[in-house]
Amino acid sequence: MVGHATRDLDVAPGNTHRAAAALLVIFWCTLLGCADESTANGDGPALPSPVVTNGAGASTTDAPANAAAANGSEVPMTADGAGQAGSGAAGADGSDSASETAAGDDAATDAAATADPPASCADAALAYQLETTPLDSSFAPAAPAQVWSGEVAHTPVAVAADGTVYVGFNVAGGGAMIVRSDAPAGGGFSLPDAAMGALAATADGVAALLFDPNPTVDSRTWATVVRLGSDGSPVFQSDLFRSPNLDDVDTKGGAASGVLAYIAETDTLVPYLGHTQRYDDGVRHQGGYLATIDASGNQSVISGWFGSHNLSQRILVDGARVVTLGLGDAFPKGIFLNYAEGARLQPQVIYRLAADGVGSANAKLGGMVDLGSDIALPFITNLSISQDLDAGAWPNTDEAISMQIRDAAANGTDLGLLLAPKGATPGAELAPSWIDLTPSPGARLSRLRSAPYGADMILLGWAELTGSEWNPTATFFTMVVDSSGAICQPATQLPAGHGWASGDDIKALPDGSITWANAEGGGIQLVRLVP
Repeated sequence: MVGHATRDLDVAPGNTHRAAAALLVIFWCTLLGCADESTANGDGPALPSPVVTNGAGASTTDAPANAAAANGSEVPMTADGAGQAGSGAAGADGSDSASETAAGDDAATDAAATADPPASCADAALAYQLETTPLDSSFAPAAPAQVWSGEVAHTPVAVAADGTVYVGFNVAGGGAMIVRSDAPAGGGFSLPDAAMGALAATADGVAALLFDPNPTVDSRTWATVVRLGSDGSPVFQSDLFRSPNLDDVDTKGGAASGVLAYIAETDTLVPYLGHTQRYDDGVRHQGGYLATIDASGNQSVISGWFGSHNLSQRILVDGARVVTLGLGDAFPKGIFLNYAEGARLQPQVIYRLAADGVGSANAKLGGMVDLGSDIALPFITNLSISQDLDAGAWPNTDEAISMQIRDAAANGTDLGLLLAPKGATPGAELAPSWIDLTPSPGARLSRLRSAPYGADMILLGWAELTGSEWNPTATFFTMVVDSSGAICQPATQLPAGHGWASGDDIKALPDGSITWANAEGGGIQLVRLVP
C-alpha cells in the first residue's frame, strides 16, 4: 500500500548511478498531493473504463463493463481489454464512461476482446476496433518543445511483458511524470527538474531517458537514464553525460530526441539519442549517442558520435542484441541501419537520400517491425527529386540545391518499405517497395509509425498535414500491408482525437493489439487498436 509515502533521493550532480546517489525525487502521487490510502488499496475512485470508437468501418460495440474483482479491488486495464473498474467511473469530461460509448452488445465486445489476430492478408482486411481510456484529468501535460529535428517526445509509452502500459510526459508546471495504466486515481511517478525523452519497460518496472529541462534545447547540458521499480522505487540513475559548460572542446549537450530499449536476456538498457558536441572548430555539431547500461547502472559507450547529423533515431531488440536505425544528412547521407556491436561502429547506409548537410534529408523514418526473419523499415520520402541530389558539404553547401532538398523533405508524398534480413548489419543498400498511396491534394505525409499486425503483417499509421509547418492541421490514417508492401487493409481515417505527436511511437501489446497515448483535449488518454 503506497499511501502517502515518498522517497527523496538528493545528491550533487555527477556521473553516479547508485540509488543512494540518485538526483531525482521520485514519488507516487499527483502534483497536487498524494492519493489517500483508500484510493491506493482499491476502495477509492477508479480510472474510467475504455471508451470504444470505430476504426476501419468496425462494428460499434460497448466498452467493457465496469466490473470489480472478487475481492472488491479495482480491475486494472489490461491487454485483453478489461477496464479500470468502479461503479459509475467518470470519463474525461466528467460523464459516466458508459454513456460515452456507442451502442452495441456485450457479445460483440467479448468477441472483439478475444478474437485471434489476423493470420493472413485477407483476414487483415477485416475492421479493427479502437478503445480510448482517459487518464486522471488532473495530469496536465506540457506542450512539446519545437526543435529542428521535429521529433520530441510528448506522451511516449512503454509496454511490459505482462501488458502493463507506462505513459510518460512533461508536466505543464515543470518536471516529468510516468503513469502506469493500472495506477489508482492520482497515481504516478514524479521526476522533478527533468524533461521526458523516452521510456522502456523492464523486468521489474520502468526506465526513462531524461534530459536537462532547459526550454532552450541547444543550451541543455546533460542526459541521464533513471530506472525505477514497478512501484516507483529507485533502482539507479546513470548520467550519460553532464557538462559543466558548452564552450569547452568535447563538451556534450543539446539532447532533444531519443529512444530507450531494454534487453531482457541481459537486463540491459540501451539509450540512443541525438545530441551536440563542441569541436575544435568552435562549432557545436549534432550527432548520435549510443550506449548500454547494465543492471547495476554502469554505462558502456558504444559510440559517442554515431552519425552526423543523426536526425532521427529508432531501435529494435533482437534477442540479446539491438538494431539501430538512423537518418543522416551529412556523414552519412541516407537511412542507416546497424547491429549495435563492434569496437568502432560505423553507420551502414541501406538507402541513400538527397541531403543538404545542414539539417535536411529527404525522408522521415517510420519505425522498425520484427517479422521473424526480416525487419520491416517503412519511411516517407518525396520522389519528385532525385535521391542523388547533393548540396555538398558544410560550410560550402549549394544554397539553391539545399532549398530544393529542404522543400522536398518537408513535403513527403511517397511511402516506401525496406526489408532488412535479421542477424547482421546489411553490407549493401536495399531496394524499397513502394506502397500505393496518394495523399489528399495539398497534404504532406508525416508522423509515420508502424507496428506488427497479426502474422507477418504491418500496421502503418501516418498523418496528412495541411497548413503551416509549425502549427499544422493533422488528419491521421492507418493501413495494413504485408512484407512486400501489398495492401491488406486500405487507408482508413482515424477518428478525431486518436492521433499521436511527432516524437511518440505506437507499441504492440502481448495480445497482438497496439497502443499509444496522446494529449488531445489537454488531458492524456491511452488508445488501443484491436485487430
